[in-house]
Amino acid sequence: MKVAAKTFSSLPKEIYIAGLTLLAMGLHLLLRYAATSPPRIALLPLLVALAIGGIPLVSSLLKNY
Repeated sequence: MKVAAKTFSSLPKEIYIAGLTLLAMGLHLLLRYAATSPPRIALLPLLVALAIGGIPLVSSLLKNY
């Protein structure tokens, strides 16, 4: 029995948003504690992930409302 593997583009958008968020959190922690960057600089990855990931989620919620 052969099971077809999911292609990269067939994954739901929530998976991409979750991956982006994990990457942003890791980068934030790296900048905050390992690189000892100023807090404003360390927050940038989180703000970018919030903007990139939050806009599609909110728009889909509004579309369903």
